Amino acid sequence: MPEAPAATALTFAAGADGSFPLSAGASLTVCRPGPPAVADPAVAVRDALANPIEFPALSRSVIPDDRVTLALSPDLTDPAAVVGGVWGELAKAGVDPQRLALIRGAGPGYGGSADGRFGGDPRGGLPRGAAAAASFTRHDPEEEDACGYLASTAAGDRVYLARPVLEADVVVSCGALRFDPLLGVAGANSVFVPGLSDEDAVLKARGQGHAELGPEDDRPLRQLADEVGWLLGTQFTVQTIPAADGGTAVALAGGTEAVLRRGRELLDDLWRVKAPVRSEVVLVAVAPGSPDRWAATARALDAARRLVERGGKIVVLTDLAGSPPPGLAELARAEEPADVLRPLRQFRPPDLLAATAWANAADRARIYLLSGLADDLAEDLFAVPLSEPGEAARVIAGAGSVAAVGGAQFAWCEAA
Repeated sequence: MPEAPAATALTFAAGADGSFPLSAGASLTVCRPGPPAVADPAVAVRDALANPIEFPALSRSVIPDDRVTLALSPDLTDPAAVVGGVWGELAKAGVDPQRLALIRGAGPGYGGSADGRFGGDPRGGLPRGAAAAASFTRHDPEEEDACGYLASTAAGDRVYLARPVLEADVVVSCGALRFDPLLGVAGANSVFVPGLSDEDAVLKARGQGHAELGPEDDRPLRQLADEVGWLLGTQFTVQTIPAADGGTAVALAGGTEAVLRRGRELLDDLWRVKAPVRSEVVLVAVAPGSPDRWAATARALDAARRLVERGGKIVVLTDLAGSPPPGLAELARAEEPADVLRPLRQFRPPDLLAATAWANAADRARIYLLSGLADDLAEDLFAVPLSEPGEAARVIAGAGSVAAVGGAQFAWCEAA
């Protein structure tokens, strides 16, 4: 995919209005608006299930008496379409909908919104009768008896997973393939760890990422997730790759290892951004409606940090609103961004990654934030609040070089 734009005006999906027109002319050195969403995600999922990668059709892999659990990651795009497509295959095999269980993993801070494209009840993708018969659970690692013992890893660590996963005859992982600072690439088996694990596993998984590693490098958490998937014996997965507007760009289904391998190739093509030089100004647009808007905005800031000159400017377009989680609240009380890094490592809040990414970005460049945050909160978070798109455009207009990335929370960015 070419880095330089074919035209000087492009539209980026961002914020409540859904778009931001960008005109940067010759100063635009990198422009990646991100891949578009498919017109009909339900059709894309059905097509993927009809052509599984290196695995028989799901309808041939189950029997009517099987108890089937769909393990859903909290950031799965268009979950109703995924659930509906998988049910179509299960129904062909004669599976009783009363033996179907859906469980959504916990988010980074056990959070995420309960509405929108990511959050509501995914049984909305099922026919009425099947929706009434199937069960749906939002996993809470702190809930008593939510998890049971699976096995011990090769290193001797005991693994506990959500009971609907342990009690199933067939488990289908359903997640979003994306770049991730802890996992390298999230998706497939990473739906189980830490999102469907116990509280201790969630706490152990918290970290500040591996800034020195690329997505293709081995990560301890990724290795653990794949070992857990092997111990569980799950073999079939359905994965989506996000679009720039937060919808579905690609749907994949089939054998877990084969889907992950193909997904990595597609991620490199769709979401890996390589800039020839660092830019004076970096514009990042955050796909609207993310299940954890603070984490999504922080990931976009981290993408921008990798592209911007030291002392440059980062312009963020996001639908972020509300009060910050604990780590970012700590940042808002700091005198300087770097002051918060050591305290964050000590008390390890649920949003440790987000707070660290935000602090590092603010330490490198001046942040301009077009969002739903109150001006005083934006300023406490070391950002200049912008009130309307024209102000963002004026910051960009005077720059000698500009990099622009849409759906930046999904991008892995690097500059020469």
